[in-house]
Amino acid sequence: MSASGLMAAYVNPHGAIHETLTVLKVKNIRLTGAEVAEHSWFPGYKWTIAQCRLCGNHLGWRFRNPALKPSTFYGLTRTGLIFARNTTGNNENEEEDDADNNETTDHSIDEED
Repeated sequence: MSASGLMAAYVNPHGAIHETLTVLKVKNIRLTGAEVAEHSWFPGYKWTIAQCRLCGNHLGWRFRNPALKPSTFYGLTRTGLIFARNTTGNNENEEEDDADNNETTDHSIDEED
């Protein structure tokens, strides 16, 4: 995980900047392609592309090395994430918003190996 905190900016070999949030657990993802060691932002870890299992949106990458701790974590690119309002009704302290702000899309992330 990033030594500079949970969110950091990384540049890929093509010059694209990715503001990336590092997390240990995710839901609803689909991994695409083989693990790659080349150009990893985290030395010793191989990466695999992670997409939303529901819509196919690029979410980021899974980083893995069974010999390191943590052995697996995820780098989620900020531009790939869609933040949704909790509409389950489980949060009694949640303020009520007007009807225009109640739309949600489930882009939570769940690994599918």
